[in-house]
Amino acid sequence: MVENDFLLVYASQTGQAEAIAEDFYLAALNEGLSPRIHCISDNEKEFHLEKESCVVFIVSTTGEGEPPEKALKFWRKIKRSLLPANHFAFLSFTVLGLGDTNYTNFCNFGKMLSRRLEELGASNFSESMWADDGVGLEVVVEPWKEKTLCQLKRHFGTNQEIKNDTCVDIQITNVPVSEIDNATQDSPNLCSVSSPETVIKLDNEFEKMQIQQNQYFDDKDSKSLPLQLQSDAHQNGIKLVGSLIKSENPQPAIEKSTISDRAVNDSSSDLGPCQQDLHSLTHSSMNELPLTLPLSPPRFLRVNFLPGENSDPEISKMAIIQNGFPYPGAKSPVSQVPIISAKRLTHHNAVKTTLQIDLDIRNCDWSYEPGDTIAVICPNDVTEVSCLLDRLGLKDISNKLCYFDLLPNTQKKNARVPEFLQQSSTISEVLSTCCEIREPPRKVFLRALVDFTENPLEKRRLQELCSKQGSDDFAKFIREPNLSLLDILTAFPSCKPPIDVLLENLPRLQPRAYSAASSPLAMPGCLRFVFNILHFKSGEGRSSDRDGVCTGWLNTITRNLQRQQLEPKGYDELKSDSTITNDLLQLQIFLRTNRFFHLPTDLSIPLVLIGPGTGVSPFIGFLQHRSKMISNATSSTSIGATWLFYGCRNKDLDFLFKEELDTFVSDGVLTKLLVSHSRDSPLSDNCPRYVQDNMMRFGEELVALIYERNAQVYVCGDAKGMSPDVYKTFRGLLVSYRGMDEISAESFMTEMRVQKRYLEDVWV
Repeated sequence: MVENDFLLVYASQTGQAEAIAEDFYLAALNEGLSPRIHCISDNEKEFHLEKESCVVFIVSTTGEGEPPEKALKFWRKIKRSLLPANHFAFLSFTVLGLGDTNYTNFCNFGKMLSRRLEELGASNFSESMWADDGVGLEVVVEPWKEKTLCQLKRHFGTNQEIKNDTCVDIQITNVPVSEIDNATQDSPNLCSVSSPETVIKLDNEFEKMQIQQNQYFDDKDSKSLPLQLQSDAHQNGIKLVGSLIKSENPQPAIEKSTISDRAVNDSSSDLGPCQQDLHSLTHSSMNELPLTLPLSPPRFLRVNFLPGENSDPEISKMAIIQNGFPYPGAKSPVSQVPIISAKRLTHHNAVKTTLQIDLDIRNCDWSYEPGDTIAVICPNDVTEVSCLLDRLGLKDISNKLCYFDLLPNTQKKNARVPEFLQQSSTISEVLSTCCEIREPPRKVFLRALVDFTENPLEKRRLQELCSKQGSDDFAKFIREPNLSLLDILTAFPSCKPPIDVLLENLPRLQPRAYSAASSPLAMPGCLRFVFNILHFKSGEGRSSDRDGVCTGWLNTITRNLQRQQLEPKGYDELKSDSTITNDLLQLQIFLRTNRFFHLPTDLSIPLVLIGPGTGVSPFIGFLQHRSKMISNATSSTSIGATWLFYGCRNKDLDFLFKEELDTFVSDGVLTKLLVSHSRDSPLSDNCPRYVQDNMMRFGEELVALIYERNAQVYVCGDAKGMSPDVYKTFRGLLVSYRGMDEISAESFMTEMRVQKRYLEDVWV
C-alpha cells in the first residue's frame, strides 16, 4: 500500500459534497498525502470499506434526514443488525456532514453514519463536524479541512511541518494603487505601479500546486516559481528575485490613509446606489494582510466547436434536456404536460404577485397525492444568458454546434465530462438549460477566475474574496446578496475566463419544486400549483433587476393565458375537451419523492394545518381530498376536527383561495379557519398579525388537540422565520397549558416528529 494512503468518500445529492471532496483531495495531495477519492456508491466496486484503515467521509443529507440516493445501498449494508460490534474495529474515520439548519434533521445522515461506524467498532481520528448551508458551508468546511489534514499527518506519524491550510500563501505589502483609466495606451492590460516595492511572498505550496497542474519551472534563480507566475510578474513590471517578486522602477509610496480616504470619497461621490454597492464589492479591505488561497483546481474539460452551419433550432427543440441524466429526488419519469390555465390570484396592488397554474396530466404514467411536490424543469433567463455570452465574447459562436471531452493530459483525478452537459449542442443551449448561472460562485470558482484576471487590483480583490481571511467579505458581498456569475464578471471587467473553465465550475441547473394545490379525487387528470413570482432589485452588487429563474420564466410564458383568465380554458373545460392538449404551452415536470407529507387515511384523526401565504397550497389539496373522502364515508364514520391557520398581508389584496376556504367551512370540511393579516390597519385582538398569534389565542384548545386527541400537525411555508417560530409557539403552549418544563416540552415535540405527527414542507 502507498505510504500515507487514505480513502476519501463522498455522498452527494446535488454535487456539493462531491465538489468539497475534490477540493479536499487537492489539498491532501499538496500536503504529501495519498488520497483515493470515490463516490460512496463505488463501495464493493472500486473499494471495500472492510479493507480500509483510514477513511474521510464527506456526505450530504436529503429529504427528511435521509441519505443521498447513491448512499442508500451502502447505508443498508452497514445497518444490518447481524454485523458484529467489532466489524470496523480496524477503521479510523472522520465525517464532514453537509446540511441546513433551516430544515429539520440537520446533517442527519452524517450523524447517523458517524454513530453507526462507532457502534461497529470504528474510531474517530479527527472530530466530525457539521456544515450549515444556512449560514455558509465554508464557515465550517475551511476549519474542518485544516484540522483534518493536521490530524491525518499525525495519524500517519509524519514529521513534516503542518502547512497553513495547505493553500497558497500570498503576502502583499503596499498593494499598488493604480488609476485604471490612465492605463498605458500601448498596452491596455497594464497599470502603472505606484509603490516603492511591491512584494509577493510565496511559500512552497506554489511548487506542489503547479506540479499537480502539470506546469513547468524555470531552472534559473527563480526556479521555485511557475512560468505562468513569472509571466504575470513581468507583465506587471515585477522582477523575480528568488522566492520574492519585487517591482522594478519603484515610485513614491502612497500612504495607507490615501487608499482609505479615496474609498470614502468615492463612495460619497455622485455614484448611484448600484455603483456604490459595486465599489464595496470590488474595494480592497485587506490591503496588507497575507492571504491563504485555495489551490487552483486542475483543468480537465475541452470544448470543441464543429465546423459548418449553426445549430438547427427545430432539431435543438427535440434534444433531450441535460442528456436525460437522472434528476436527484425524482420519483417518476419526466413528463411533458400542457398548461391549461394560468391565473393571477393577488390584486395588482399587492406586494407579491401570486400565480396559479393548472396542468393536464391525463397522459402521465404516474399519479400523485395531496401533499406531493412536482419539479418543474426550467431554463435560465434568456436576457441573462445573452448578456453572459456577450460578456465572454462568445456571441458570434454561441450557436455553433460543439461537443465536450477531456483534456488529454489532465491531472484531475477521476476526471469526467459532467453528465448533464448536453453533447452535440451549442454554448447558448448549454448555458440556457444545463448550467446554474444564477447561484453565487463558490470560493474555488473565484480562485479559478483569479487566473484569468488581468488588472492587478481586481485580481487582488478576487484573491481576497476566495481566501481564508476573506470569509466575512465573501459572505457579505457575494453569498448574502446572492450574486450571480454575471454579477461577478460585471464587477471585475478584466476577468476573462474561457468557456471551458466556466463549464468546469458551474453546477447543474436544478428543477424547481412546487407543492400540488389540488386533489386527484376532486380534479382528476389535472394538477394545480401556486407560487409567488420572486423579484430581486439591483444593488448590493447585483448588476440588474431580476426575477426568480423559474417563477420569472413561468410568468413570461403564461402572460397570454393570464390575460385570458376571466374565461380560462381550465379544468372545467378539460373534463369535456379531449383535444385541449394539442396547441397549448407545455412544461417538463416530474414527481418528487415524498414519504410522509400526506393525509392520514383515518378520517377520525384531527388535523392542524399551518400555512401562511403560498404555504396554504398543499392544504387546498388536503381539504379537497378530505371533502371527497367524507362524502364517500358511511354515516357511522367518525370525522376528526380540521383546523387551518392561514396568514396574508391584506385581506383585500392577497387572501389566497378565500372563496374555496369559506366553502370548506360552510360544508363542515374545515372546523376552524383562523386568519391573520400582518399589514391590515388598524390591528386588534380580533385580527392577529401572524399565525403564531392565532395559535396563542386558541392555545388551550390547540394543546388539547395534539396532546389528548393525537392530532397530526402539518406546517408549510418559510423555513427561516415562520416554521421555527411555529415550533417554538407549540413548545410554549405545552409549558403554559400542560405545566411542562422546557425540556419536557421539547421532548414531546421531538416525539411528535419521530411519530410523523409533526410534519413540515418548508423552503428557504
